[in-house]
Amino acid sequence: MNTQTTLFKISFCILFLLNTLVAKAQSPELVQGPNGLYGYINNQTGEMVTDYRYQEAKPFSQGFAAVRWGEYWGFIRENGEDLLPCQYRFVASFQGGRAMVQYDRLRGFIDRTGALVIPMEYQVASSFAHNLACVQKDRSWGFIDTMGKVVIKLQFERAYPFSDGLACVSKKGRYGYIDSTGRVAIKLQFSNASPFSEGLAPVKKKDRWGYIDRTGKEIIGFNYVDAGRFSNGLACVGDGKKFGFINTEGKWVIPMEYDSQGHFNRDGLVRLRRDGEQFYVNRQGEATKIDSAILEEEISFMVVDEKPKFMGGDENGFTRWVNQNIEYPSTPGQIQAEGMVMLTFVVDAYGYVSEVEALRSFHPELDREAVRVVQSSPRWTPGRQNGEAVKVRYNFPIIFRLQTRPSSSSNPTGYGPPGTFNSQSRRPVRPR
Repeated sequence: MNTQTTLFKISFCILFLLNTLVAKAQSPELVQGPNGLYGYINNQTGEMVTDYRYQEAKPFSQGFAAVRWGEYWGFIRENGEDLLPCQYRFVASFQGGRAMVQYDRLRGFIDRTGALVIPMEYQVASSFAHNLACVQKDRSWGFIDTMGKVVIKLQFERAYPFSDGLACVSKKGRYGYIDSTGRVAIKLQFSNASPFSEGLAPVKKKDRWGYIDRTGKEIIGFNYVDAGRFSNGLACVGDGKKFGFINTEGKWVIPMEYDSQGHFNRDGLVRLRRDGEQFYVNRQGEATKIDSAILEEEISFMVVDEKPKFMGGDENGFTRWVNQNIEYPSTPGQIQAEGMVMLTFVVDAYGYVSEVEALRSFHPELDREAVRVVQSSPRWTPGRQNGEAVKVRYNFPIIFRLQTRPSSSSNPTGYGPPGTFNSQSRRPVRPR
C-alpha cells in the first residue's frame, strides 16, 4: 500500500509539473476590447497582459507579438513590455528567430533581441521558411539564410517562399520549382504556377490550370480556367464563368454552379452567389440561403450611421492589411505597366466580405490577385444604420506600381490607395 501510495504521489507530481509547464508555454491570447482596440490576456489567470490600446495586433509567435499603434508597428514581449517601440511601416511575425521589418521603402530582419541583423536593402522580403527567406533586389529574386547570406543567387524574375520543401520560381516567363539547395526539382515549363500547399501545386499550361505533386506528376488534369491553392483539403476552381470546390483527388465537393468564388472564413463557411441569390456553404458542400431581409438594404459607407470596423480600425487599416497580404503577380514586370484595379465589395450584416468584383479592370492577372486578397479578408464588425446591422458597400482602388520606380507613397508593396501613408509623418511613441 505504501509503495502504491508513493507511486501515485509521484505520478500526480509529474502530471502537475507537466500541466504547469504547458500552462507556462501558452502565450497570451489576442483579444479585442469594447473600444474596438486590441490587447492581450493571460488565459490561465484571466488577467490582462496589456490593456486595449493597439489599432492592429498579431498573435504571439516565438515569444513576441507584432502590434500597431498609430501608423507604425513594433513588437512586445509576452509580459507586455516593448521589445521594439512602434516605429516601422510594416513588420511580419517572428519565424526562424527572425522578423522582417520595413522602415521606409526597404526591408531587413531583426533578431529576438531587436537588433537589425540583416540590413534593410531589399524591396521585398518574406518571412523565413525552411530557414530561407525569399527576397527581391533590383528586380531579381533569390533566397538568403538567417545570417543574411545569399544562399540561392538572385536570378529569378519571380520567386515565392518555400512551401512543402519546394519554392516556385520563374525565368524567361516559365515557372517551375527548386529545392533548398537551388537545384531545379521540377523543370521550369509552366506558363504560370503557385506554391505547393498540402502536397499539391496549381500549375498552368497554355490557358488551363491543373495540379501536380512534388515529383512533378500530374495529379488533377488541366481542366480549369481558374485554380486556387488547397486549404483544408479543398481548392476553388472555375471555368471562367462558374466556380466550385474540389478535393485533393479532383472530385467535386461543392459543385461548379456558383457565379462567384470565395475563401472559407474562420467559421468554415464560404459565401457564394448563384442565380441572384447568396448562400453560405460549408466544407461538406451544404448550402444555406442567406435571409433576403439581411440583403435588402445596402448602404454606401459614405452615409451609413456607423461604418464597419476592420480589426477595430477603419478602412485605412484594411488598406494596410491588403498591402501586407497581396502577392506580386509576375505580369507587371513583363508588361512594364502601372495601373489601378477598382474593386467593389460588400461588408454584410454578419461582418463577412462578399460580392468582390472588379469595376475597372487593368489586367486579368492583376484583377484576379486584387479580388483574391480582398475575398480572403478577416471578418469585420458590421456597420449599423438606425441601430441595426446593415450591408455596406465599398469601392476600393488597388494601385499596382513597378518596383523599379521610386514611389511618392511609402506603402510597402506598391499596392493600395495613394495617400494612405504619409512618409513625412513623425513616428509616434506608444502611450503607457
